[in-house]
Amino acid sequence: MGINRLLQKLKSIQTKISISKYAGSTVGVDAYCWLHKGIHGEITWNKPYVEYCIKRVRMLKKFNVRPLIVFDGGYLPAKYRIELIREQKRQEYSKIGRELFKKGRVRESFPFLKRGVDVTPDMAHKFIEALRAENVEYVVAPYEADAQLAYLEKKKHIAAIITEDSDLLVFGCKTVIYKLELNGNGIEKCRDKFGDVEEINMLGWTDKKFRHMSMLAGCDYLPSIPGIGIKSAHKYLRKYETVDKVIQYLKGNNKVKVPPNYENDFKKAELVFLYQRVFDIETERLVTLNPVSEDLDISLDTDYIGSNMDKNIALGIAIGDINPITMKPIIQAKENVVEARNLLPPYSEIDFLNVNDPFTCNPFDLVKTTTSQENTLLIVSSHKKVIN
Repeated sequence: MGINRLLQKLKSIQTKISISKYAGSTVGVDAYCWLHKGIHGEITWNKPYVEYCIKRVRMLKKFNVRPLIVFDGGYLPAKYRIELIREQKRQEYSKIGRELFKKGRVRESFPFLKRGVDVTPDMAHKFIEALRAENVEYVVAPYEADAQLAYLEKKKHIAAIITEDSDLLVFGCKTVIYKLELNGNGIEKCRDKFGDVEEINMLGWTDKKFRHMSMLAGCDYLPSIPGIGIKSAHKYLRKYETVDKVIQYLKGNNKVKVPPNYENDFKKAELVFLYQRVFDIETERLVTLNPVSEDLDISLDTDYIGSNMDKNIALGIAIGDINPITMKPIIQAKENVVEARNLLPPYSEIDFLNVNDPFTCNPFDLVKTTTSQENTLLIVSSHKKVIN
């Protein structure tokens, strides 16, 4: 997740902080980072994932920090390739884990089972229900939480972002907190310190050049060039100055295999970093992360950055009442409550982690939810669930 080794190359500018630094401020949280960790912990230690997340919410409140929890939404067309690869890997890990579990090698199976489980909107909804009970603000992004968090920071709704994903920096976020612990300690990386980085010289670099370096090193929206990482991407950009010249050089290098249509794919990927659709909490409509200038025609790529939606659907997703994948109302009956540890079978069970299970299925299959007989959209008018 994110740009490989990017955070390591920014280690010299990181600062150890206490979250108390943001007392009295609102801080955005990448919900799925907590959910993934919580679910992995539940499988291994039998600790409910919602409890894991709520403990961290309460920790922030203890330090007088207002959390704004941001959830991922629907699948972004630009990430179809990488999501398919990740799902294939999850199935492979799950298969290995099942085989080890059947043989009684339970302890050995857990690392594989953990990597074989994904977070679904239904699982995230249990966290949302807990947030409602705690009166904590949240919003479900139409597509990616990364872009939504970047937009919230840009609009000054949040002072910093808590995540484990390096992509936030590529989206242009100014203050990101990593490795936040339950005692409130974490590591802060600030964009205004990029000129002081010791590992790679970025003195005088623009946001655009930093973005291009990160994309050349390989991102979720773009097939990677084999052998090109952060270090080499930085070296080539310093030498050739523009990404077009770098790609031209690499295509003429017999030792490097540039993927077909890489230049066009690079341009489309940059559109996602710049103009991905997000939810505006003031107008309650979808907007682009940055304004689209009149001289920029992205009409052919609107699906790539996320399709536009009806205002009521966008609002229903944002407040957590519409499944962002199926576009159907989320009505979770008691019998539909699933905890991650229930994905593990009794020792005697042979066929577990059923491929038809809505919580372990392929992400490109429709996620099953318990819905009313009518397929009408349920829009809750109370906006206190979303940020006030």
